Amino acid sequence: MESLIRGIPTGYRTPGAAGRFIGVPEAEGTISKSEPGVLGSHRPYSVDWSRPMPVVCLEHTLMLRFSIIRWCLLASAVAGLAGFSAGVCDAGEPAPVLVRAVPVVRTAVAATRTFVGTVEPARRSVIGSPVAGRVRTVFAEEGDAIDPDDEGGGRIVEIDPRLVQIQLAAAVADRDAAFHELDELRKGPRQIVIDRLRAEVQRAQIRFEREDRRLQRLEKLFARDSAGRSELDEVRAAAQAAEQTKVIAELLHHEALQGTRPEKIAQAEARLARAQEEVRRYETLLDDHTICAPFRGYVVSRTTEAGVWIRQGDPVAEIIEVDPVEIRAAVPESVIASVHRSESVSVQIPAAATDDNAAGDFSGTVHRIVPSADSRTRSFPVRIRLANRFVEGLPVIRPGMMAHIILPVGELNDVLLVPRDALILDGLSGAATSIFVVEFQENRAVARRIPVRTGRTHSDLVEVRPPDEGQRLSEGMLVITEGNERLQSGQTIRIAEEPVRG
Repeated sequence: MESLIRGIPTGYRTPGAAGRFIGVPEAEGTISKSEPGVLGSHRPYSVDWSRPMPVVCLEHTLMLRFSIIRWCLLASAVAGLAGFSAGVCDAGEPAPVLVRAVPVVRTAVAATRTFVGTVEPARRSVIGSPVAGRVRTVFAEEGDAIDPDDEGGGRIVEIDPRLVQIQLAAAVADRDAAFHELDELRKGPRQIVIDRLRAEVQRAQIRFEREDRRLQRLEKLFARDSAGRSELDEVRAAAQAAEQTKVIAELLHHEALQGTRPEKIAQAEARLARAQEEVRRYETLLDDHTICAPFRGYVVSRTTEAGVWIRQGDPVAEIIEVDPVEIRAAVPESVIASVHRSESVSVQIPAAATDDNAAGDFSGTVHRIVPSADSRTRSFPVRIRLANRFVEGLPVIRPGMMAHIILPVGELNDVLLVPRDALILDGLSGAATSIFVVEFQENRAVARRIPVRTGRTHSDLVEVRPPDEGQRLSEGMLVITEGNERLQSGQTIRIAEEPVRG
């Protein structure tokens, strides 16, 4: 163990268990007091080891050490305070606080009233089966997002299509046959057919000439009573038959040269059209066996399962469209005249609040005003349409949520608007009680606190007005929106180069 005070060496001993003194009889030396010591100067005591060293009390040593430490700490504290005071004096005034500011806006707004409404889907559809059959595959479950533009085509269920596929194949074959028949008629007879008919005409002509010469010869013999009547009649009939054969051959050859009659082409075209429509009918039936969503939305219910036999028209699922959504509200007859179609309105949906929209504020448009009031409440149904937002693939605004619709119902009045971030909240009540505005005094900017009363909220802007006429607040004044948390009235500030716009 080192000595408690610099200058006392190790190797000391005690006279006994009851002793309280530390003796160093062998040490040759003593403490020299030629130096002022710790309290008198910044140098430690020096030791002269050439002289015998007296006995030192341990308790006195500890007390001396504690006194030294206490005086050192006190001196350090005094020196620190002195340095701090000197630093403050050297620095002068506190550095300006960096803030951001935007101008106060004046605009004309109408008096408003808040109505409670209910969020509803823009469209709701109960999908029915267009055909009868057995359900083979189910593609969508309750809660699934569905989109007809996706790769799957928005499929919900599929009904067994095998029978329709067979009928479609037969219809395609009939259509192909009708097509080839029409093509043959349009092209007309082939050249080899025409040549054959020409040859038939020539053969009939030769036969007719032979039979005609035979008839002339037999008639001469009959005139000389060298031939009988019966033989003459037989040759005459053969000659007439040869003549008719020649006429028929000539007509057929002429018909072949003329081509197919237009009436036959028209008939073949009609048969082809009928076959094509038959194919289209079976194609439509085949498509109907896959039931798809008609629009993008979510499946909220499904009423069938794989293997179930359904009839034509039976419901299979219900889907809703949630982008956009509509809010249905009942507006009294006393203010319905102030509501106009396509007018922008503010909507608050507390249940749809998010991290970046803590108040659940949205902007919508008056979509429809039903011109028939409820006879019991004397109120008109008004539908507000607004775009939905999605977080992690799910809609923020969902059907069934309660909504507060702020509708303009009065005349326009000029008001002053400031951003919501400019409001200073009261520490006890949490209400907005004041704002900081910027004043310029002798080439410096100063923050001045003005008490205000707040009014209606318009998106991110809030109506404000001073509580009395003595406080001046006008359009164009700069109001502090950032850095105002710990500001004091009259404190010097420095405005950022790019203020945040409200």
